[in-house]
Amino acid sequence: MNMDFHVHGLLSKRKDFNEEFFMNEHSQKQGNKNKIYRFIHEHRETFRQQIADELHISLSTISQNLSELEQEGLIDRSSFQKTSAGRNRKVIRIIPDTRIALGVQIENNRLLLTAVDLYGDLLAAGSVPADYENSDHYYESAVQQIMDFIQQENLNSGKISGISFSLSDRLYPEDPDAFLSGFSTGLSFPCHLEKDSAAAAAWELWTNPALENALVLLLNESLSGSVITGHQIHHGSKNHGGSVEHICLNPEGPLCYCKSRGCFDAYCSVSALESVSKMPVSDFLANLKKNKDFSLIRIWDEYLSMLALAIRNLNLIIDGPVIIGGYLSSYFTPNVQSYLLSKINAATPFPLDKKDLQVSRLGEYTAAAGVALYFINDFINTL
Repeated sequence: MNMDFHVHGLLSKRKDFNEEFFMNEHSQKQGNKNKIYRFIHEHRETFRQQIADELHISLSTISQNLSELEQEGLIDRSSFQKTSAGRNRKVIRIIPDTRIALGVQIENNRLLLTAVDLYGDLLAAGSVPADYENSDHYYESAVQQIMDFIQQENLNSGKISGISFSLSDRLYPEDPDAFLSGFSTGLSFPCHLEKDSAAAAAWELWTNPALENALVLLLNESLSGSVITGHQIHHGSKNHGGSVEHICLNPEGPLCYCKSRGCFDAYCSVSALESVSKMPVSDFLANLKKNKDFSLIRIWDEYLSMLALAIRNLNLIIDGPVIIGGYLSSYFTPNVQSYLLSKINAATPFPLDKKDLQVSRLGEYTAAAGVALYFINDFINTL
């Protein structure tokens, strides 16, 4: 027991009670404020009486909290709507760009940069060349490119809640804290790090609240995957759940960076496609579209066959939509999707519906936007 308690006796007990009382009162007030703000955020447009009816909070408490939120510049109550009785009532909305967050996807030869508002809507996106290496020069250069992005896109640095970074499993650092310190020393914002697969899955969950089960694939230089079950990202007991990039498609296949042979990544990453075609993937796809070269058509067909094989096997376990994102996703036109679907369903007892083979709305920016949501979510839940 604390010696100081014996010294002060009853006075200390009374002091502890008073502190606990006021702390609980403050906590309750803050809790109400957060509940009200999250309610407005979820409904996008609401009214004072609706908040009272659904949250069971008194109108006086709601009015007090709405005044605070308005004074802090977090909500807008400037517009009105007529009720059925002909009265005007104030429409309550959040101001989406009161806070913004940045997301940076780090790839081997470029940075993908995004800025999102409090609804996760994309405010800006862009890419810049950057050859990744674990060096002070790289971090300094990347920080400058991030600051240039903020300036060029006219983003208010005072509204930035934080900057989050995402990397593929192949580039993910052994020491995340040391990695982040390379950026945080040059940035005046909180920083966060996440794997690109989890970031992409977070984006899909954010934009589709009804999504229960799904397979999310990022077809980038390295292939990444994430599994969603029960509207949650599946991480597993040792944090490698959902690492579908390392399922074996052929034990005698090409060597993967994990030192095993025939992994999904070794067949369906951008690097794998470039290795087989002997050209940059952008040239390969341009030539495929323009020249109709048989050898290129064969390479693409084999690529889609291996992608279909992996999806077919994984669908037996996950039983949900398959969402394709990353660099290659922009090339998955409706015709390519239909062709891939035919390959998936050619030999399976459980065919995939057309609506369940999807291309992520943000394509190659999915992970960058998804990782930015970390600080948006943090702000909304801790206000």
